[in-house]
Amino acid sequence: ALSIQQDKFGKKHIEIAETLNHLGLVQEMLLNFEAALDMYLQALDIYGVVQAKGKAYDNGKKSDILINTGRMYAKTGNGEDAMKYYVRALQLKGSSANSGGPNEIEI
Repeated sequence: ALSIQQDKFGKKHIEIAETLNHLGLVQEMLLNFEAALDMYLQALDIYGVVQAKGKAYDNGKKSDILINTGRMYAKTGNGEDAMKYYVRALQLKGSSANSGGPNEIEI
């Protein structure tokens, strides 16, 4: 599925980031934390490329990936990096125009 999407959209498209996030969740359920972390980091890299090009994206989805990344750092014993990603997620949720709710994240 990923290779088909990459052929259709290119490797740095927001749809690819969403697929990588979902694949990361699967790896996490299989307790493959390093593989999950790699998927989440790839997804965040794509969001960075999309943002640099000035294209719109969903802050909520990026925030979810930041939380997922933080959780993987926590599960692999890297609490300092985990906290950095949790803070970034909280900041993004707080700056989101459509957040509408309290500035909270679930970890």
